[in-house]
Amino acid sequence: MVDLGCSVGPNTFSVMEEILQLVKQKYQQFNHQQQGLNFSSSKELEFQVFFNDQVTNDFNTLFTTLPTERHYFAAGVPGSFHDQLFPSSSLHLVHSSYALHWLSSLPKELVDENSPAFNRGRIHYSNTSDEVGKAYEAQFGKDMAKFLDARAKELVVGGLMVLTLLSVPNDFPCSQSVMYVLLELLGSSLMDLAKEGIISENQVDTFNIPLYSVLPNEMTKFIEENGCFSIERMDLMKTSMIDYSDNNGEVTQLTSAETITLHLRAILEVLLTKHFGSEIIDGIFDRFYKKVEELSDQLQPIYKEGGFQLILVLKRKYFKGCIMYMNTYFIISYFVLRGELLIIDLIKMSTNKGQDQSYPMNGGDGTFSYTKNSYIQEAAVNAAKTTIHEAIEDKLDIKELFFSNKSTNNGAIFRMADLGCSVGPNTFSSMGQILEVVKHKYLKFSTSPKTTLEFQVFFNDHVTNDFNTLFASLPVDKPYFAVGVPGSFHGRLFPNSSLHLVHSSYALLWLSQLPKELVDESSTAFNRGRIHYLNASNDVFKAYGAQFAKDMATFLDARAKELVVGGLMVLTMPFAPNGVTFSRVLMCVVFHLLGSSLMDMAKEVLVNEDQVNSFNIPVYLVSQNEMKELIEVNGCFSIEKMELTKSMFDQSQIISTQTTTMHLRAAVEVLLTKHFGSEIIDELFDRFHKKIEDISDQLQHIHKEGGFQIILVLKRK
Repeated sequence: MVDLGCSVGPNTFSVMEEILQLVKQKYQQFNHQQQGLNFSSSKELEFQVFFNDQVTNDFNTLFTTLPTERHYFAAGVPGSFHDQLFPSSSLHLVHSSYALHWLSSLPKELVDENSPAFNRGRIHYSNTSDEVGKAYEAQFGKDMAKFLDARAKELVVGGLMVLTLLSVPNDFPCSQSVMYVLLELLGSSLMDLAKEGIISENQVDTFNIPLYSVLPNEMTKFIEENGCFSIERMDLMKTSMIDYSDNNGEVTQLTSAETITLHLRAILEVLLTKHFGSEIIDGIFDRFYKKVEELSDQLQPIYKEGGFQLILVLKRKYFKGCIMYMNTYFIISYFVLRGELLIIDLIKMSTNKGQDQSYPMNGGDGTFSYTKNSYIQEAAVNAAKTTIHEAIEDKLDIKELFFSNKSTNNGAIFRMADLGCSVGPNTFSSMGQILEVVKHKYLKFSTSPKTTLEFQVFFNDHVTNDFNTLFASLPVDKPYFAVGVPGSFHGRLFPNSSLHLVHSSYALLWLSQLPKELVDESSTAFNRGRIHYLNASNDVFKAYGAQFAKDMATFLDARAKELVVGGLMVLTMPFAPNGVTFSRVLMCVVFHLLGSSLMDMAKEVLVNEDQVNSFNIPVYLVSQNEMKELIEVNGCFSIEKMELTKSMFDQSQIISTQTTTMHLRAAVEVLLTKHFGSEIIDELFDRFHKKIEDISDQLQHIHKEGGFQIILVLKRK
């Protein structure tokens, strides 16, 4: 199920959880009733909940506030809900609350001085000409047509949409509507600023609030024109703004001027700032607050009687030619409970409750960001490209997955995930290249030119990853439906048998957590004065290896559940060849020099030596033999290909000390800042840069010898 226009929480979480629990209860009742008929299902059902909003939404905040004890697989979907966001027939329930009344764009005639709909001196259609109101209505009609068309494609036959949006009764006067009155007062505040010369009148004339309160009869018309949905329920409800007390007896005054001002500011500040600039925001809302205060007595009846919302429950109709796909999902029936009509599509899941630590790359697009300092990782992607393409061509059985009688795929939808995606751009190029190979292979077997393969690509990284930057930099013309999945890949992230291909490049080397014995002074693995295992004791190295083995076991267990039988996993990671000393491995040398720089600072009392002793880089370079053994122990995957490449770089290029420094900083700055604080970062990397300058010839030799990497192609047995 999906919540469209979710914003940043917490309302979206409580709504989704409540729906989930109600549906879960209903499913269990139904399953119990069928036991006597030998129809009950022994399969556990799972929830996958998508949270959608515009690309500019703060997904970072949304993901970091996800409930810890949630009972679903969570994912974020960036994009406008006026467009298609999901593959065909892939959703069972769509929910949206207080989002659909926002227009996709403002009618151009509102700011055209030659148009009869020019909205001079006002910012909304309350108390203005009929032409302005008609322009708003026409735009809402266009938006609703696109919205319904998109959802008709995405919902399974019998799937439901539960929509709540602002509305007013068909013949209700605008002057008595809460939202209309408040927007009128906001517009009046802006005109006051214009009269005082603080802003120009032209700025006000070219600004309009893109919000439309639809009438019930208008909504009925739009739905009937679309023709793909039956109206199962339509309720116009009054929403009185009254003060209430919580369980502790504290009174929240919803009708106070302060509460109303704060709520309106939370909704509109970004919109106002974009048009007028940030300098006047306080002034606007100070004036608005005073107007609400002055009209307090007059506004009380409006607060009580003038708020309305429309609650709609729509069901996706069945048409000749529509296919209802059913595999492990059971679309059973719908029911009314607590005033909402819900469809059954349920599964129980246990959320990963591990204590995985997160090590995000530098976010944003600044000087030290991963976005601008990931050429080395890009070189690794390019070096693996040919091998990966050949493996998909040879090993991915498209015919078995999509065209055989045994196929359980929900339509022609190919789902793939990039685990440990960071913030781009490498993840986009990797996924784009894989997509083209799969598409080419699919077309070889497709007998119908009308049959197209849809792609849904899941971009995964830790909750603390900068998903805002990732979503903002998604390719504009991407040929897939993009989804962001926050969470550790050492636990479950997706429903059972829901993925066809998993990709991960240069992410699995990061441990889920550091072995505790590395910072235990009584342990033989205490790593005093070092931050990695180059030149450390064998016990330190063994502790790293043991943790990697635990992590790989949980990783493979999770992917075995999530991949369909015959699905592929393509993994690329740096490794240490058998018999090669760590002093010849570029990554180990770099970490050793960083640790040496920290110890120099400790000697100068710029950092505490105990701080250095309690800090270790959570990166492990696995050997070929180790990796093979771990896969065989798991037993769920066949090794289709294991290729070792000596170099991930173009050996003709000189790797500059500046490039090395910038790349390392992009990778570990967040980790260092969390442990040592931000004050030492510049000094630390200045010292590191000087050290690699001093041994640049040695580094070039190591560079030419190669940074070793292993490319693994595994198939789900």
